Amino acid sequence: MADTKISALVSLTGAGTDTANDVLAIVDTSAATTKKIIPDELVIASGASQAQMEAATTSTAIVRPSMQHFHPGMPKAWGFFVNTTVNASYPGSGVSVTHPSTGTFVVTHGRTFSSVNYAVMLGIFDVAQTISAKLTAQNTTTFAIVTYGPDGVVIDPGSGLYYSCFGDL
Repeated sequence: MADTKISALVSLTGAGTDTANDVLAIVDTSAATTKKIIPDELVIASGASQAQMEAATTSTAIVRPSMQHFHPGMPKAWGFFVNTTVNASYPGSGVSVTHPSTGTFVVTHGRTFSSVNYAVMLGIFDVAQTISAKLTAQNTTTFAIVTYGPDGVVIDPGSGLYYSCFGDL
């Protein structure tokens, strides 16, 4: 519908439009009163709240893109880095990586979680050898990892590391 103003609904039979104020009269049959709402309120009223997104139980509320990140199944931060160069990340700013010693990386992921109780999923891209990683510390804005070679010795990966963070903001 090209014209989204309430005045465009004048042709509806029985529509109580107020074209001067661009509102549609809604009759609340339980209270026998007339309420007026603007078009933007129709969208807001049908969208999922933050609490509904975090609970992840409603099957009728519409998810607005601006609320999607509150769902527990959505990563709150993710990234790919090689040594200390961040090649891709979400969010796009506030993300950095330091390399204090061989095999040790500290990632600032650009989000502040509501507690230290969030999940960090790690992935390693190294075509030359099998690398493993261990999360060694985390707080609400950073986490630290150590990477090991196939023999258990601390090494730097030859390629890159991936991460995803899931939790409550």
